[in-house]
Amino acid sequence: MEESSIKAEQLRAIIESHSNPSELEIVMITVSIGIAAKKDPADTFAFLYKQADAALYNSKQAGRNSISLG
Repeated sequence: MEESSIKAEQLRAIIESHSNPSELEIVMITVSIGIAAKKDPADTFAFLYKQADAALYNSKQAGRNSISLG
């Protein structure tokens, strides 16, 4: 899961560093990421999806533009 966290942080930083300038304003782009890892061979896709989704909402509640582990 550490490698996933590192890659997710790299992606988050790249997205954050890009802005979309227009004639009227600069639009900042951010991303929140939730990560889940398969810890048990019996873990299903649905279970992992729910774990990642819960982690995503933790990122959003923490102020967005962050990564959370499920």
